[in-house]
Amino acid sequence: MKVSLKRLELQGLYEALTRNLKNFKGAKLSYAVVKNLRLMKEELDAIQDTRIALCEAHSKKDLEGEPEIVDEKYVIQEQEMFDAELTELFSKDTELELHSVKQEDLNDDMTGDLMVLIESFVE
Repeated sequence: MKVSLKRLELQGLYEALTRNLKNFKGAKLSYAVVKNLRLMKEELDAIQDTRIALCEAHSKKDLEGEPEIVDEKYVIQEQEMFDAELTELFSKDTELELHSVKQEDLNDDMTGDLMVLIESFVE
């Protein structure tokens, strides 16, 4: 099932599904959630790599030309330009081919909170 999400929404969905993983019951639903988490993680890792490249490109450089890092944070030289590019990065849509689960495979006792999290991959 193809789904399109803003990258920032993808991050939020990934975190919420991860926090609630123990609440999903049933083999088919659990399998779909775990498989989709793996797909989301791959996409988020690629986004993180791009974010780091942006940090490095906009950071001050030391005498050897390496990005300057203070307290485990890049020292950004062109903050406005960096912020604009970062906003653009996270506001883009990303498409994922999520593993779907049929509505009849859901548990009767599933809460509304959990339904909201999985609605994008329920048929």
